[in-house]
Amino acid sequence: MNKCKDYEFEVIRLVFEDVISIRFVEEENVSSLLVNAALIKKVNGVIIVDFFPLFYGENDLRENVESDFMIKCRGIHYDEVNKEV
Repeated sequence: MNKCKDYEFEVIRLVFEDVISIRFVEEENVSSLLVNAALIKKVNGVIIVDFFPLFYGENDLRENVESDFMIKCRGIHYDEVNKEV
């Protein structure tokens, strides 16, 4: 959902630049690709994207060191994917 576009849903492609590490764990019969929330933060020039963060209240997400899907990189941007029906 894009706040800048009146909360319209968008399909986007995330592009990670200068990737430092990727953690991806997928158990049998469980998908780690279905994302409900993501934490994005920058620490000492490193962008941390945690797709399975810990929830500590309505607006309080924290990095989950045991996350099933986390990427650390130095740059990130996104492209909107054209939705042709």
